Parts: sequence; structure tokens; C-alpha cells
Amino acid sequence: MQIPQSVCELVATGPLAHLTTVNPDGSPQVTVVWVGIDNDEFVMGHLGMWKKVQNIRRDPRVALSMLGPNTSAQRLRESLVVYGSARIIEGGAPILLQRLAHIYVGPDCEFPPPGLNVKPGYITHVAPAQMRGVGPWIESGKAARLKSSRVGFFLRFCAGRRDSLFSNRSVCRCALSAFVRFSDMRIVSHRSCSLGYSCGFQIARYPSLGAFLAQ
Repeated sequence: MQIPQSVCELVATGPLAHLTTVNPDGSPQVTVVWVGIDNDEFVMGHLGMWKKVQNIRRDPRVALSMLGPNTSAQRLRESLVVYGSARIIEGGAPILLQRLAHIYVGPDCEFPPPGLNVKPGYITHVAPAQMRGVGPWIESGKAARLKSSRVGFFLRFCAGRRDSLFSNRSVCRCALSAFVRFSDMRIVSHRSCSLGYSCGFQIARYPSLGAFLAQ
């Protein structure tokens, strides 16, 4: 999932984030962390094998939340909640923490302090799967989900299953073929499909996936 520019701008302001991991008994474990962004992933540095690091190594499911500096038109404080999957990388924590310290503390801050800055530590990478909350990033997510739902509806219609959820079991060969050909912006035209539906005219209606999404 691509992180919207609005989220990058929020993280650049240095909001304290709450990282939630899963304890062995299933209960939540919450800690306050500094957070940055690297290659469409949220990153956090840790100097030790803390509880959150142990939890992520056992169960990658995490949630990350933070507050924004503004309020919405409904006078609600901006907030971002990220659900995703995390992975732990050994080493590099002091470099990341020093970079984040310039944002969270000040440009002259030296962190980790001498003696701790030689520890390799760990870096948590969180690949976002969903974003919720209040703010402009929600509008970006809605636009992405709208495009996804249009594609899903198009394939469901081709399969003649307008009233069912999209699944491979209910998709005709025409829809699957059109889906594959969308990748190189070409359309396949059929007079009838493998399930007996006349859906070729629907596939041929749009010259490209871009044209379909732009309507």
C-alpha cells in the first residue's frame, strides 16, 4: 500500500505514535515511539530486545496511531490509525534514532547518547494494510478503495453475478481474460462467456482500464 503524501507530511511534523503489538496471551501491548517513513513503510528504532520487538517476531500484526496538528471541519482533532504487518531488521537503530531525534527533539540533539550509540539495535518496518482516522489521508484511502470497487464491480458484472462478492469461483473466463489484458491496456472482446452470459459488449465498451476508472 502506498503511503499518501498527507501522511508523509504528518509524520514529518514529529507526532508521538502509539505502537500496539500482540502479547503471547492475546492482550495488547502499547508503547510510545518515534516514527519515520522509508520506502512506503513506517519505521521505528529500538536499542534493545524490548517486549514489542519480541511480540512482532512472534506475531507481525500491529497497529500504529498518532494525532495530527489540525482539526477537521467537524471540529475533530486529526488522527491516523494504521493497521499493518511488521517485520524486524537487526542493526541500524542508532542511525535511524539520530535521524528521528532531529525531528522529535531538535537539530542539535545527539541521540542515542555515547555508550548506547554503538549498539546495533533493531528496526521495525510496518507495511500498512489499512488507514483509518480523521484527516486528508482518509480521503486518499477512499479514492483508492473506490477505484478498487469499480474494478471488482466490473468483473462481477462480466461474471453475471452482480449480487455476489467477487471470487474466482464465480468469474467467467471473459472477466479473467479482461483482467489479465488490462495490465497491458488491451481489451478482449467476446460474444459469450464460459458461464453462458453475453458479457462481451461490456468488456469491449472501455478502451482501457484507465478509461473505465476515469468515468
